[in-house]
Amino acid sequence: MKKILLVLFVCSIVTAQQVTTVSGFAGAGYVDGSLANAKFSGPIGICADPTGTLYIADGNNYCVRKIDFSTGVVSTFAGTAVQGFADGSMATAQFHSPGGICMDSAGNLFVADRGNNKIRKIDVSTGMVSTFAGSTQGFANGTGTSTKFNNPAGICIDSNDNLYVVEWGNNVVRKITPTRQVTTFAGSINGFADGVGSAAKFATPMALCADAQNTIFVADTYNAKIRKIEPNGTVSTIAGSTYGYLDGIALTSQFSTTNGICIDSNNNLYVTDNDRIRKIDLTNNVVSTYVGSLTGAYATVDGEGNLALLSDPKGIGITANDIIYFCQFGPCKIRKITSILSTDNFVENSLQLYPNPNTGSFSINTVQNCSIVIYDLLGQLVFTKKNLQSENTLLETGLKKGGYLVCITSAEGKTTNQKMVIE
Repeated sequence: MKKILLVLFVCSIVTAQQVTTVSGFAGAGYVDGSLANAKFSGPIGICADPTGTLYIADGNNYCVRKIDFSTGVVSTFAGTAVQGFADGSMATAQFHSPGGICMDSAGNLFVADRGNNKIRKIDVSTGMVSTFAGSTQGFANGTGTSTKFNNPAGICIDSNDNLYVVEWGNNVVRKITPTRQVTTFAGSINGFADGVGSAAKFATPMALCADAQNTIFVADTYNAKIRKIEPNGTVSTIAGSTYGYLDGIALTSQFSTTNGICIDSNNNLYVTDNDRIRKIDLTNNVVSTYVGSLTGAYATVDGEGNLALLSDPKGIGITANDIIYFCQFGPCKIRKITSILSTDNFVENSLQLYPNPNTGSFSINTVQNCSIVIYDLLGQLVFTKKNLQSENTLLETGLKKGGYLVCITSAEGKTTNQKMVIE
């Protein structure tokens, strides 16, 4: 019986999510440097490469930023932080309100350059930025720069390196092949209708993502719905009913302000919705609130589940090992969501919790100014210590015998977790 209960407890812990701030602690601005000191302005799009390095479309800084966790440094990857339009080297290229961002199989980045009504390509092999598709504002299919877009917002890529772009100005989803052929994949005029291709209608779609089978999922913002587009162009509604907030059965759930969407390796969708991130379980067709709660406050608070406060989350992306990152547009922060049973390793991070097992007292040879939280096997928060100022400090928890999870967050926002046993 004890073994059965332990399994149930562990399953409970796995569902608990921890939100931490990765960078942007100092507020809005434009500063490269350490994770703790870097500043962003209106970050809106985000994607990760296979190593977990992040690329951010920093909208109001008119550039693409890079977060390299191996060095803990934020840098400007492309753009001059001056509004404009210019192709050329990554150091001299200019963007105007870049939004969605994604990466192809060769590691090249594609940016929905909304203010310029173009799709830009950042070629990592040459270090050059070029216009992949688009010219002036409007609507025209064709090839490369003979085409026209109207406020392209979100962008994603499928397993064949085809790009898909949502345009909230044209209310359509466009498809761009690797040979730069642009067609209308789905949608026609503003409205709501399921159907095939141009028979379908969207209302200001803002974001989209692709699964491993090249099915496209769209955050249809003004319709307050999540739509699905099959590879043959068939559009259906998979979640959302009327404007509002309601978890539960997918088609009766409610959304309000959907600005970002991504999919994990288990085919769960995550949607930024007002001050929350919602999860859509595609297997059971259920919508739940993953993290965050609506407070109406312009606030950023790290923490577990609905204790975390989000403000104006926009783009959301996911790494190869299902760690979720998202942009907060207004507070200009980059934040991270992990399960409190994250596989982060103490040894890899040069940290040690000792002794383990212990009797309720332990030390950690950690850096200064970190925060420590401990969860029991039910996923309940049972101990907190903030702003630990010195290494190897003995912590007296007063906790009873049992298993626990210790989560340490550094001043730079890096989180490391380890199981602990109290005897």
